[in-house]
Amino acid sequence: MSLGSLRGAHASSLDIEGVICDVQLLINIDLYRAQSDRKVERPVLELLIALRLIMEQFPINAFLLHPEMVEEWREKFTAWHEANYKRLPMKSARAKKKLLADAMSELDRLKKVSTPMETHEYFEETELFERLREEIAPDVPPPNRTNEILVQVGIEEFDKEDLDPDEAPYSLFAFSGAKVTKQFFAEQGYESNGHTWAKVIDGLIRLHMPEYVGILEPDSDADSAMVVCDERKPLSQLRKLIKEACLDKSKIAEALEAADPDA
Repeated sequence: MSLGSLRGAHASSLDIEGVICDVQLLINIDLYRAQSDRKVERPVLELLIALRLIMEQFPINAFLLHPEMVEEWREKFTAWHEANYKRLPMKSARAKKKLLADAMSELDRLKKVSTPMETHEYFEETELFERLREEIAPDVPPPNRTNEILVQVGIEEFDKEDLDPDEAPYSLFAFSGAKVTKQFFAEQGYESNGHTWAKVIDGLIRLHMPEYVGILEPDSDADSAMVVCDERKPLSQLRKLIKEACLDKSKIAEALEAADPDA
């Protein structure tokens, strides 16, 4: 799909925000699959270029791409390249190194058009997603998401000058209005709201970060849950746990079971 056709799609009332979100989803899917199947033919580099071109043409949507997401892609691409170095189809070491260098350069350029406001991790597939998958990355099959639930999770950093002395500068938030998420929580006997997400987060902390019980205390407000901390590292670890749990419904169920019943 060319940039011109993307503009045309936008002009025909297809939301450019949806394009940005769906291309990010394709990149996440491809890199996630690359960690397990180790295939050496990947469209990720082309997708990174496409996303950067879109972001440059529509800078008003920079908030849809978080620098942390770019850094996560960098780590995954580097890990894939190292694991598959000998299997890469290029004959010379120089060409293999150039593949990595090109990807790192493109990620650097992409990071410059991102904005550290919020992170959108998962998106429901749309008709536009299917169109993009077929035209940009035909070799990437539709993901099997039957065991997943969808969530938006991110970390915000606040300027200490704008906070009271006792307020923490880092905040993790999680929320989801996706149908598949509402259906799953209903099956578990919960409503899909901030209180339920707070219980999920509390359970994950108790199961995987027991040293932070009583330190990281989830709170809820309407449809979202929030955890504040003086340091970013624990929240980054917690964010990773939430993302991993959302790939397997059983882990969410385990977290709900492990949560403080009074939480």
